[in-house]
Amino acid sequence: MDRFKYRVVKQIFSGGDQTFVLCSTYENSSPAVDFRTVNQAHYTNLINDETIAIWRQKLSEHNNANTINGVVQILSSAACWNGSFLEKKIDEHFKTSSKIPGIDLNSTRVLFEKLMHSQHSMILEQILNSFESCLIPQLSSSPPDVEAMRIYLILPEFPLLQDSKYYITLTIPLAMAILRLDINPSKVLDNWWSQACPKYFTKLINLYKDAVLYLLRGRKTFLIPVLFKNYITAALKLLKKLYKVNLRVKHVEYDAFYIPEISSLVDIQEDYLMWFLHQAGMDAVTLCAYPFIFDAQAKTKMLQTDAELQMQVAVNGANLQNVFMLLTLEPLLARSPFLVLHVRRNHLVGDALRELSIHSDIDLKKPLKVIFDGEEAVDAGGVTKEFFLLLLKELLNPIYGMFTYYQDSHLLWFSDTCFVERNWFHLIGITCGLAIYNSTVVDLHFPLALYKKLLNVKPGLEDLKELSPTEGRSLQELLDYPGEDVEETFCLNFTICRESYGVIKQKKLIPGGDKVAVRKDNRLVLSLGC
Repeated sequence: MDRFKYRVVKQIFSGGDQTFVLCSTYENSSPAVDFRTVNQAHYTNLINDETIAIWRQKLSEHNNANTINGVVQILSSAACWNGSFLEKKIDEHFKTSSKIPGIDLNSTRVLFEKLMHSQHSMILEQILNSFESCLIPQLSSSPPDVEAMRIYLILPEFPLLQDSKYYITLTIPLAMAILRLDINPSKVLDNWWSQACPKYFTKLINLYKDAVLYLLRGRKTFLIPVLFKNYITAALKLLKKLYKVNLRVKHVEYDAFYIPEISSLVDIQEDYLMWFLHQAGMDAVTLCAYPFIFDAQAKTKMLQTDAELQMQVAVNGANLQNVFMLLTLEPLLARSPFLVLHVRRNHLVGDALRELSIHSDIDLKKPLKVIFDGEEAVDAGGVTKEFFLLLLKELLNPIYGMFTYYQDSHLLWFSDTCFVERNWFHLIGITCGLAIYNSTVVDLHFPLALYKKLLNVKPGLEDLKELSPTEGRSLQELLDYPGEDVEETFCLNFTICRESYGVIKQKKLIPGGDKVAVRKDNRLVLSLGC
């Protein structure tokens, strides 16, 4: 046998649907790689208590450039951080995917907390420098795989990100890196945030809310305006990204995103006008583009500004048309710059329906003036308020059957039995809109469920408890009943009874509900119908 005709296997790589073999000629052969012995030089360095202890000793004994560079090289490596906090429980890290990060954030948190102690000050300084100069600026917009995405969960645990001294060098650059991510990696991060515990998610929200406040308070200190624009845009866009995730998973209540201090730091009226101009193509950063951070006070001011602006546009349009009519010698076609309603006190609803039906949507945006026939009072605001008060009082009169008043909660809801035409409900909608538009408070106590329906959000059992506490508690007791004998204990079927003007009426909750008993295996249907 001629041994020189053969090749010697050096290494074998197998994975997926491919296998590779590295060979060498016999005369140039060297021993095959022995994987029974581990060469640490070929593996990613881990950052843990043991490594920290070694670094601390090296830096105290040999605080030279070579030692520092070695430490910085590891600290600047996203791969080292990504591999250092794997979830060891039932080998969870082997299941890393777009849904599972495979990381133990608690161990990350513990390590960072240890590093904050004074004895580790030299290492903490190197971490800070590594993050600022290398790690965060070099984060890729397209990580090679999902495991490389773990760094985006690790970095927010670094306590110095929450220190305002490092907002510009750490916190905001991290937001920019996250926003640079391509579509697919960005979706992976959204999924991981969805799986995160509410405490972690809340910390992220508060971190960037505080960053926004810091930037607003120090706005005048930025010598280059474009820097302020870029920084606050990054913080606001990251909050918007978190807000969209929260809409899906409900980690926190919607008001967790409110920044109440905005009303005192920003001229809401000016900001809204800038936002309005931005819609027309003007380049500007406005907080009104992120309304989820506004509390009730700020949103009220924004709505008032919008109403004033649209009123002015409607008035200017009417005045311009009147000038044109005068020039064309057709003064009879001139239009009032106000929305003027002529009504009689004893025919208030009918007159209001007639008057509002003849006006266009543009007319409804004009400032409102009300004239009661036979009265000479000039409407300086008081007559309008009286009009809304009397009209709504009339519309809510039980003789029309439009609404049901719930004594327990003092709230209103739409009645099952109604004796008026549907356009009356439309009138109530227009009336409420006009009242808000003209800065008039109306006394209509609807539950939160109404506003959920306006936003296409399905109401739940908690909304029933708000509207009718007794019914809500009863249904909750039925759902929580632990026994198997639900049918025998409660003796219920899928119907409800409603009293309407002294007559008890039965309403089926499902087809044939009067013949279907409520049992343990089907009682959940009741809560789904809330």
